[in-house]
Amino acid sequence: MKIEKFPSPSMNQNCFILTDNNESVIIDPGQENKVLLDRIKELNVKYILLTHGHYDHIGALAAAKKLSGAKVCVHALDADKLSDVSKCMADAFGINKIEKIEPDIILNDNDELTFGSKTIKILHTPGHSAGSVSYVIDNHIFTGDTLFCLTYGRYDFFDGDVRALVASIDRLMEYPDEYVVHPGHNIDTTIGAERSRNRYTRLKRII
Repeated sequence: MKIEKFPSPSMNQNCFILTDNNESVIIDPGQENKVLLDRIKELNVKYILLTHGHYDHIGALAAAKKLSGAKVCVHALDADKLSDVSKCMADAFGINKIEKIEPDIILNDNDELTFGSKTIKILHTPGHSAGSVSYVIDNHIFTGDTLFCLTYGRYDFFDGDVRALVASIDRLMEYPDEYVVHPGHNIDTTIGAERSRNRYTRLKRII
């Protein structure tokens, strides 16, 4: 499986494109930029997978869907964010209008999807948002804004929940040390590294 990373120039958000056997998936298309959109044109994209519905992760969703014809996948509890400027927090970025997208596939915990020869397991990992999910493929976990290198995602948004976030990270920590974590912002890490140093352990002690 080939993993390509496309950081958003304006919001430091990570979009990932995974390809196996000439079939691809996009994780969190982020913000429109020429490099990303040109790459999408070259690929056979089966799914656009959203870790959650905040604007910094879905800004290029409409363009990516138009270019690829791929099916948009999002958890049931974040689906309404794809058509609501306030709920996706586009208005916080000065955006007053978004192109509404209807999801093609509603995800739930422990669902599975396939592309190429790979199986994607969906983990419901709420806390940053009610419908946040992580995607597990082989020994790779795409955690969105749930787990970062050294730290964790914000939980102070309207449907965030600090206890749910800690429980979600606890669940991720059940995976072996060598699993690679690909977060929605900043650099990659591993479960083993975060088990020993992530700030969520402090948060866990005080809630």
